[in-house]
Amino acid sequence: MKIKILFVSFILLVASCSILNERSASVISDWFTFYSEGTVLTYEVTDSLIVEFVNDSMSADNYYRYQYQARDSVLSVTNEDQSTIIEMQYYDDNDSTYSYFLICDRNMNRIFISENETFEPLSDIVILYVPVRATTQWVSMGYFDYNTYEIMSLAAEAEGADKSYYGTIYIEGEGEKAGNIEKIWYLPDMGIIRKTIKHETVSINDSLHSRTIRKYSQDYKLLSIKE
Repeated sequence: MKIKILFVSFILLVASCSILNERSASVISDWFTFYSEGTVLTYEVTDSLIVEFVNDSMSADNYYRYQYQARDSVLSVTNEDQSTIIEMQYYDDNDSTYSYFLICDRNMNRIFISENETFEPLSDIVILYVPVRATTQWVSMGYFDYNTYEIMSLAAEAEGADKSYYGTIYIEGEGEKAGNIEKIWYLPDMGIIRKTIKHETVSINDSLHSRTIRKYSQDYKLLSIKE
C-alpha cells in the first residue's frame, strides 16, 4: 500500500512539474485562466467574526460563524491585442451581487481584478505578476489595505470544498496594517481554488482602560465549475 501511495504521489509530482515547464515565467498569459462565456464557479464560503473585549477588571469574547454559497458567472470574454478581459457576475445566498472584470494584461504582465476595464492602482487587485516563480513580490491594493504580495510556491496543495487540488500557485499578501492578511491558491487551468481574507481592527477607550479587538475572516473554497 505504501509503495502504491508513493507511486501515485510521484506521478502527480511529475505531472505538475511537466505542466509548469510548459509555461514561461515571464509570459503572464501562460498563467491566465481562459474561461468560456457561461462558465459558473461555485464556492463554499465561511464568514467568521471574533470580538474580544478587555479592560482592567474583565475580558469577554463573542464568536460568530456563517456559511453559505457564492458564485462567479462569466458574462463575456473579450480578446484584444494586449489583454483578455473577462466580465464576471458575483452573487451569493445573501442576495449580494456585483460585477467585476478579471483581466490578463499582457502589456504590463499582470493578472488583476478590476471594477472596470482599465487598471486603477487605488482600487484594483493584482493577483499575479511576473516572473511567475517563488519569492516574486509586488505591491497592490488588497481587499482591506495595500498589501505586499509574494509567491510562496508554484506547486502547493489547496483544500477545496470537496477535494484537494495539487500544483496550485500559493500567494500570500500582508497588509500595511497589522492583522490584514490574504492568501490565494490559484490554478492556471481553473482559476482561484481557495481564497482567505483576514482583517483585524483594534479600538482603545482610554477613559475605561478598555480595548476591543475585532477579527474578521472569509474563506472561499471551490465547490464546482460548470461550463
